[in-house]
This record gives sequence, C-alpha cells and structure tokens, in this order.
Amino acid sequence: MWIYGRDNDAKNIWSEVADGKNLLLLAPRRIGKTHLQYLLTQQAPDHGYRAIWLDVEGFGAEKDFLSQLCSAIQEELSIGSQVISSLTHRLNNALKGKSGSEKDWRGWLLETDWKDFAEQLLAQLEEDENEHDWLILIDELPIFVQELQRQSGTEAVGVFLYWLRRARQKYKSIRWVLAGSIGLDTVARQYGFEGALNDLVPTGLEPFSDDVAKGFLSEIANRNGKSFSDDALEHVVKRLGWLSPYYLERIGKTSCSNTPSGCVIQKADVNASMDQLLELPNRLYWASWRDHLDRNFSEDTRLSLYRMLAEMSKKRTGCSRGHLVATLSASGIKEAEEVVRNGLDALENDGFVSKSGNSYRFRMNLLREWWRRYVVTD
Repeated sequence: MWIYGRDNDAKNIWSEVADGKNLLLLAPRRIGKTHLQYLLTQQAPDHGYRAIWLDVEGFGAEKDFLSQLCSAIQEELSIGSQVISSLTHRLNNALKGKSGSEKDWRGWLLETDWKDFAEQLLAQLEEDENEHDWLILIDELPIFVQELQRQSGTEAVGVFLYWLRRARQKYKSIRWVLAGSIGLDTVARQYGFEGALNDLVPTGLEPFSDDVAKGFLSEIANRNGKSFSDDALEHVVKRLGWLSPYYLERIGKTSCSNTPSGCVIQKADVNASMDQLLELPNRLYWASWRDHLDRNFSEDTRLSLYRMLAEMSKKRTGCSRGHLVATLSASGIKEAEEVVRNGLDALENDGFVSKSGNSYRFRMNLLREWWRRYVVTD
C-alpha cells in the first residue's frame, strides 16, 4: 500500500503513545484514516510495539468485537499464533471448571460472558513475554457502537464503552487508537456516555495542504511517466476545494489514463477528468456519502439532513444558519433551530460541510456538484 504525506501525523501519534496516551482519531471519510493506521502498523516495531488493526464495521455484538480482535492478533505473524495458543491454555485453566471440558478460544467465547473472556484475553496480552508492547488500532468503532445500540439497547453501549475505558486504564502495556468515519465523541454524547472517553487524547486528521496535494499529484504522474503543468495543479486544488487524498488520487490516475504518453497534463485535461469522475458510471466514488446518511441516522434526522444539504448545494458559498432554520420551519419541522444546530454539528463532524464566515457550505466542491446533480430532487 502506497502511503503519501502522513509522516508528520504518524510522528505526532507516536509522540502521544510514547507518553502513555491512548488516542481518539477524528477524521471524516476519504481523508486517509485507514492509510494512516496502516502506516502505524508498519512503523510499530521501530517504536517497540506489535500492532494489530481491525475494522469492526458490520458487527454489532460484543462477542463479534472480541472475535475480530482475536483473529487480528492471530494474524500477527511473528507471535500471534503463540499468543492465541497461550490464551486458549489460559481459558481452559481458568474456565474449565464451569463446564468440565476443554475448548478452543472460539468455544469459550460462545459459552462465556464476554467480559470474562475479554479479561482473560487482555491479561494474556499484558503478560506476553516478548520485547514489544501492543498497539491496538480499531477502525469504525462508532458504527459498531451504533449497531450495538440497535441490537442490544443504550445500556449495552454504556457497559461496553466503560469496559473499554477500564481496560485502557488497567492494562498499561496496551495502547489504543480508536477511529471512525463518524466521531466516537459525537456518538457517545448522543447516548450520554462521554465520560467513557475522557482518558483519550483527541487528534484530528486534516486534508492535504495545497503544496502536499500538488506533490502527491506530481508523484502519481511521475509513476506513470507523465507530469502536470503548474496551471493543471492549481486548477485541481481550486476545483476540488477539500484536498482529500482519495479524490486527489482518483483525479491524478484518471488524468494520467486520459493523457497520451509523453504529454504534459494540462488544465483542460484535469478539468475533463474531474467531469468524468462526476459521471453516473463513477457513482461508486461518491456513494459512501449518501450511504452514510441512510445507514447511520434515523428517518426524521436523515430527512432534515438531506434538506439542509440540498439548500447548501445551491450555491458554492453555501447559506446561513438562519436560512436553514427558515427552510426547515417552512417544511413543517418542529424545533427547527435545535434540529439545524444538531444537524450542522453532525455534517461538520462527518466531513460534509464547513463554516466559512457566516455561511455553511459543502467542504468539497466536487461533492457539491455531485450532490446537486444526483441527489437533490427540487
């Protein structure tokens, strides 16, 4: 996996880890969060850690979470199988009396209270006799928490989040980086469990700067035996607006594919390539934004968010909070002021919009164009 432009972000995270901190990585989708986590796993041995990464999206039960964690440990080739073997031995010694028979770790996970199993698992990692501590990187934890709430209720969310907090405090040789494309802080606040996160150091992941974005595009072109003109690079930065590595890579690769070998990629070429990315056959590049709203918000909230985004899509400069309140009030939504305030918080946290002066607008110009073309119906 090619990772560009995230060395300083990784350096800052390692500095916090060296100070004994656990981190809450706040980053909207398509900003390079997963790439950064992968970079951390690559660098972990140099910092005295064995790193494991797991994506818990698509799961919604505590035992699913622990099963994914065990599987990720087992895939840590240098020592993972040994740790899981020791865990199985530990579980049989500690829990065999409850059933009178020996099992593998999956069998114990099925039959044992998840908190008892987790205690044995983390204690095994803590006692692991190798020269490295453990770094556990968990991606899409907020989505897991939302699904846990749907399946088991709000109380189960509190039990899980506070268990995870106690685990961070008890097992000092294990460091945690918790991440998601929606903010775990926002989800915890929604359910009333912000206190479960008060030991975490929040750290944001920003889009590329203009210079880093241009360097990234130039490197893509160089790898394809081509180059961008200065005007072309400036145009990409201006039209894209929010310099997401994901979309920069799409634009760079599409421009290279569309430009004959040996030619310099010009402004008109990148403009045509960005137009191409907005065409219907390329909708998968954008579908995650709409899918996020459809899957992670209630019907009433989702309806309000769509109406707000429709208004903000009408002009590149966006619209004011007052305009959004008036729009929602006119459509019959009660307590529109509070709905808009909460909606803007969610849309900002999730990377859809940003505030510029007194206006709220789409953070990424190309997303606004796509939204206006394929989502807005009026």
